[in-house]
Amino acid sequence: KWALPATPQNLKRIQALHAGVAASKDAKEEQFLASVKKLESMPVIIVADANDQGHLFKAIHEKDIVEAMKALGVSLEVGVIKIPTLIKSVGEHTIQLVHGTHTVSYIITIAKK
Repeated sequence: KWALPATPQNLKRIQALHAGVAASKDAKEEQFLASVKKLESMPVIIVADANDQGHLFKAIHEKDIVEAMKALGVSLEVGVIKIPTLIKSVGEHTIQLVHGTHTVSYIITIAKK
């Protein structure tokens, strides 16, 4: 029962399904672009435990960045954030925000507690 006959009713149902998926994809893309635009005017600063040399006791992950962005009122999914190298030190770090064909570089700041 994986296939259905190509009746007019089934074809309409499949077209409606494809239209719904396309609309959902467009809505998510618009939300992503709005979030990126909002982030342009806001610095994301994550405060973490670090030693005197500025090395973090725990690396910063995508989940930590999402939580910091939520605190600023920006909601992005964890899968959108790409960290090129592990963040293990205090300072500014560049991350990538990727959704579909859109890729945006963004700088976050890690500060010592």
